[in-house]
Amino acid sequence: MFDEYNCETKPQNSLILQEHGSWNIPSLFGILLGYPVVYWDGVGDETPSNCLSMVPLSVHKVESGLNHSNMTKVNTGITVFSFSTPADLQQSFQDRIDTWYDDIKFKVTSNPIFSGFDCSQSTVCLPTVAL
Repeated sequence: MFDEYNCETKPQNSLILQEHGSWNIPSLFGILLGYPVVYWDGVGDETPSNCLSMVPLSVHKVESGLNHSNMTKVNTGITVFSFSTPADLQQSFQDRIDTWYDDIKFKVTSNPIFSGFDCSQSTVCLPTVAL
């Protein structure tokens, strides 16, 4: 799926992705963005819905404000990251999620463009889940 790309005109740590028709693009984005939990929704299945409909989901959000010289300061409310996990599996991934939160908190609070940091978790149950 991933091929290492090593050429004098490109950085040594680059990857070339050769797309495959059955790839789940939202899952791929989750991997590339470094989310702590990524799951597959069954792309290519004959049914148009997915198995997350009416399943309790834990929604994790990282919010911050923006502090930029050309912008009005916004203290909170800008969603920087958001992802979900099935609520039944929350405890299985809690250590990984906590470590991810700590890493993101360090990155956000050490970047002067952001002001403030808030992470939250809520549970939702939706009739339709779009990935």
